[in-house]
Amino acid sequence: MGTLIFFLVMGTMLVVWPQVFSPISKQKHRERLQNLRSGGAENFFEERRSLETYRPESGPLVWRRVLGAMMIVVAVTLLVLPRLTDGG
Repeated sequence: MGTLIFFLVMGTMLVVWPQVFSPISKQKHRERLQNLRSGGAENFFEERRSLETYRPESGPLVWRRVLGAMMIVVAVTLLVLPRLTDGG
């Protein structure tokens, strides 16, 4: 039952809010870089250089939504399959 709940919750979150699973948003990246360019202190050695070099992932969120939809299908299958094998 725990697997079913996990797949339903995670699948729904991926379909509705796929950006939640992004490690860093473009906006946070842009704000932090702007802060460093205006004289803010770095949290670690060469933070500014790493932010300028490595941009956040800009791929479409559609693949996360597809994964979420697949997880929902698996959850529904896990819910329905035992009832089909028992004869309804």
